[in-house]
Amino acid sequence: LDDFSVHIAGQLSSEPEVEMTVRRTVGVAYEGLGDHVRAEPHLRRALELAGQIYGADSVEAMEALARLGWLTYGLENREGAIAQLEKAAQSQKQQLGPEDPAYLQSLAYLAAVKLEAGEFDEAAAYAKSVLAGSSLAVSDDGYPNHLWASQILAEVYRSQGNTVEAER
Repeated sequence: LDDFSVHIAGQLSSEPEVEMTVRRTVGVAYEGLGDHVRAEPHLRRALELAGQIYGADSVEAMEALARLGWLTYGLENREGAIAQLEKAAQSQKQQLGPEDPAYLQSLAYLAAVKLEAGEFDEAAAYAKSVLAGSSLAVSDDGYPNHLWASQILAEVYRSQGNTVEAER
């Protein structure tokens, strides 16, 4: 992965859409390995390319921004992550609607970040929005977000001492 990632720019400079996809894939792979530092330049470049190709506020750019926001949280920059995730979620809701899996993913990321920050009311609100949106979704694409949001909401209730709601 390290050897490959060094040569991406030179090999794919004439194919920005392919470079965007490869950068995202490499960034996600590094993130999955827990190497957030190596993931960041790839996800940033994927975001830049999405903005150049599709427009700064495009669905593709907002999906890239949400992924970068989650990585930013992994780099222990909570405020930066929240700003990125909120921007992505707001745009995704307007462009895609409240049941779209990409929008629900951004909300799930926000719920997790807010939970870790101890901002339980906001975490619960985001998690409830994910649950509402994923229950409206026609496909199963929102299902993992539904489970994650349920877990986050249960943790919020436990943290607030509300074990009855947490076990529902």
